Amino acid sequence: MTGDEFGIDEFRIFLLEIDAENGKNIKYSNFIFSGKESASTALIHNNSIYTGGRYGIEKRIDKYRGSISKFDLNFNEVWSNYYLNYKDKFIRNYLAKLIIVDEKLISLYFTNNHGVNSFYTACLAQQTLDGELIWASEFDLEGYKNITVRDVKAAKDGYYIYGFTKSPTENLFLIKTTASVANGVIFG
Repeated sequence: MTGDEFGIDEFRIFLLEIDAENGKNIKYSNFIFSGKESASTALIHNNSIYTGGRYGIEKRIDKYRGSISKFDLNFNEVWSNYYLNYKDKFIRNYLAKLIIVDEKLISLYFTNNHGVNSFYTACLAQQTLDGELIWASEFDLEGYKNITVRDVKAAKDGYYIYGFTKSPTENLFLIKTTASVANGVIFG
């Protein structure tokens, strides 16, 4: 399991292994980058744990970056990296989902490139298993300015992105990308 914990003015990512038979705690650890961490998704692949969410670049400043951390099965950090669309102080980028396709990480974000407001877009990126960015693409839905993404599934010729809109109305959406999504915008 992974998630957030809050303690004395800072957030941390936690990792927790529980016994499948009785639900008892086997192993627990937490990780702190700057005190504004959260984890919204995790997966296990080749004896590694990948978690994703957001990191705050500085305490008490609304500068959140989509993040991925890799841990070994003993919960030791192997690497951590954050991603953003533009190098602007108040850009916010939240990682919602991680999957692995063809030994590459596919990460799904909702990103605000407009400061501290609710103008979010959908972003899809591919990284190596060592966290190096390969490509990233950003998607707007015409007429909507507040998009939240929830899931991504790989298809033979692209990806399906699922989420919902909040403004000007609430709707579910499904975006189908093409295989050429890799020609998209590269994060800064």
